[in-house]
Order: sequence, then C-alpha cells, then structure tokens
Amino acid sequence: MVRVVFVCWGNICRSPMAERVARHHLEQAGIHGVELSSAATSREELGEPIDPRAARTLRNAGYDADGHVAHQITPSELEAADLVVGMETIHLDRMRRIAGRPLTNTVLFSTFDPRASRRTACRGARSSSSGQPPPTPPTRPSR
Repeated sequence: MVRVVFVCWGNICRSPMAERVARHHLEQAGIHGVELSSAATSREELGEPIDPRAARTLRNAGYDADGHVAHQITPSELEAADLVVGMETIHLDRMRRIAGRPLTNTVLFSTFDPRASRRTACRGARSSSSGQPPPTPPTRPSR
C-alpha cells in the first residue's frame, strides 16, 4: 500500500480538495493500492468540515465533497506516509517542526504541475525539508 497525504494550513480547502481529486483520478485510471488522506499543519480548524466554497467547487466539478473532518498531521502520519504533498513551503517547514527532524518524503504540490516554475518548487523544498530538490513526480504508484 502506498500512502499519500496532502497537507495545507487548515485542512478545510486545498488539501481535502487535492485528496478528493486525486482519489477520483486514481479510481478512473483503475489504480489500486494507494491510500490517500489530507491533514493540516495548524490546529485552527480541527473538527471542521470542508469549507462550503471548496465543497461547492468539488461538487460542481463532479467530485465527492462529503464526510471530511479536519485534523492536524501527526509525527506518526508523517513517518508512515510514502509521500507527503505540501501546498506551500510554509507547510513543509511546519511539518518538519511537527516531526522534529528533517523529512525526506515531502514535496510541494506545484512539483506536479508542469507549468509551475521548477525553480520555485525546488527552492521551497530545498529550504525546508531534507536539503535536496524534490523527487521527480511518479507517473504511477508502485504496488
């Protein structure tokens, strides 16, 4: 089982949206063996559902928006994940502090966007996490 966690500040907008969209596309592609989740770096929105605007955007695009409850990522979640996708550099920095050590399994969300500046993605990951550029995004999870 490959574990992927999407992380943003409050876990009520970007990270649950990324989780839902990724889940949909994995299902559509018939890819199994990938466990997706999302989490926050802060405690501000703990226990809250997905933001109504995010839910509306997901539903309007044909994605599931139900059943989400915001939670903060834990050191054990960081340890167990094969890949942790942070929405911004600040999220990578906060996850490193939560873990209490450098992380080698984190990457910026923008790394997966071919239109995003690789310079920006690499600078963000290099300054916050393991000191290495982010890995090349996998085209297909290993089984």
